[in-house]
Amino acid sequence: MSPRNADPELRALVDAAIDGSISDADHDRLAELLDADEDAREYYTDMAQMHAALLWEHAEPLEQPADAPHARVYAADEDGAYAGPHATTEPVATLRPMLRWAIAAGVAIVAGLMTAMLLPHGGTHGTTPGGAPQIARGVNDGRPIAVLADAEGAVWAEDSVVDPQAGIGQSLAAGTLRLKSGAAQVVFNNGAVVRMSGPTQLVMSGPDRCRLTGGRMVVRVPHRAKGFVVDAPNLVVTDLGTAFGVTVDERGAAEVHVFEGHVRTDVIGADGHTVRSMTLSEDHAVRFEGGTNLVQRVADRSAFGVTGVPPHRTAYEQTVLDDKPLAYWPLTDRAMSDGTVYDLSGHEYHGQTRGTVAWSRAAPTGPRTLTTGRDGYVEIGREKAFNLTNGFAVEAWVWLDYEMTYGRIISADSNGPTAGWGLAYQGPKRLTDDGSIFFTTYSILDFRFAATVPMQKWAHLVVVFDANDDAHLYINGVLKQTIASDRPAKTGDLNVVIGRMSHGIQNWYGALAHVAVYDHELAAERVAAHYRTGAPDVSGNGGAR
Repeated sequence: MSPRNADPELRALVDAAIDGSISDADHDRLAELLDADEDAREYYTDMAQMHAALLWEHAEPLEQPADAPHARVYAADEDGAYAGPHATTEPVATLRPMLRWAIAAGVAIVAGLMTAMLLPHGGTHGTTPGGAPQIARGVNDGRPIAVLADAEGAVWAEDSVVDPQAGIGQSLAAGTLRLKSGAAQVVFNNGAVVRMSGPTQLVMSGPDRCRLTGGRMVVRVPHRAKGFVVDAPNLVVTDLGTAFGVTVDERGAAEVHVFEGHVRTDVIGADGHTVRSMTLSEDHAVRFEGGTNLVQRVADRSAFGVTGVPPHRTAYEQTVLDDKPLAYWPLTDRAMSDGTVYDLSGHEYHGQTRGTVAWSRAAPTGPRTLTTGRDGYVEIGREKAFNLTNGFAVEAWVWLDYEMTYGRIISADSNGPTAGWGLAYQGPKRLTDDGSIFFTTYSILDFRFAATVPMQKWAHLVVVFDANDDAHLYINGVLKQTIASDRPAKTGDLNVVIGRMSHGIQNWYGALAHVAVYDHELAAERVAAHYRTGAPDVSGNGGAR
């Protein structure tokens, strides 16, 4: 049957099935049409094969080493983002997102879904209540639940469900994939795409579920396949519309890294019941090593070969990261999970919220930011890297809810304190006193800059403590004052805290955002660039940029 002669309803349903947008009701209607008409089945197969052939000829290749044997192997996700662990210098063609996805969908449709649809009537498996066969609903009874879509130098163990001789496009029933080396890509019948790098052992338990017992995998789940589940030792990872990676090492420790969207992670106790649940968002990750403890961290895309899409950063976040901070805490709700405040610098100086904090005020270049008061703060902890004596910089966006005597923005101080440094605001003591920005090198010198932080308005503050021990204050990108000194800060056993001092005084009453520490000086033009990038959002002329 040619496309021109095909029934309009059939054409629409087949198009929806191939591009992944088909609804459950249309899914069952298509099964009815295919069950009743051989010409419809021929049209369905021809269209799926045509889409797959187009992709096979023109799609982006998976990245591979320069010395690897030439092979026509292709990515199968919606936007070409997950293209394997190896770099390539060869230019590649860019295709429409639907076509890039169709290679996997087409192969799965032709090799697996038709098998499920054309099973004879009868029994309780594979039929709708009205008797029509289901599409891609495969029950774990030997029928195909996935398709081997791609392979790159793949070496399979003998007891793997993959037939090495059958090659790409073969249907896969429930069972174990044991990839000894190389890379492979499997498309489950519900549309989820799993990319594995050997050595990896993966148990396919159903069309929407698998279990990773060892190795590394990346999962891309289209919207229609939302709810795909990956089991790992003592963990259950449920997709909430996303792309994510999972690893299980030789000791059984599991990690989950989220690249897009969200996943729910459940810790399973010895009795099989969930003992802890948490939702992870983009660029967040957890590591589980037993018990109920989940160690949170920033997702590592490079470890999974996810090179096609950069981390989702606002323009402001990227501007800060371009200057290679020692630590950078955006303090927005997107950069926090279950009380962990993430350091985006890559050095993993993550913090924990303490006391009463809230996420309320719109932040510069971000959604909502940390609001503190009374006893709320963020504890980073004791880190030797913050023993900075001179030649460093401290940056923050600040918001004051009301006037206060002292409000500490960040403090890296020793017990006492007798060493370290800090940045604060000192409110007016008298009607004639306009207040000051207060930078201190504890027990050495207090630098009081004659400057005012406006009430209920964002302000951008940067202090550069240069190699000559002089302190420079910038407000909203402009140098306001320089105070000379002749002594560096004194090092010690420093405890780093945001929103107060380490021993519990000088709480900040208001909001803080984008606190960063640099172990080098920031040039004046870079300070101005930071402010310019964030200023439109502060003035209300734009959202996250």
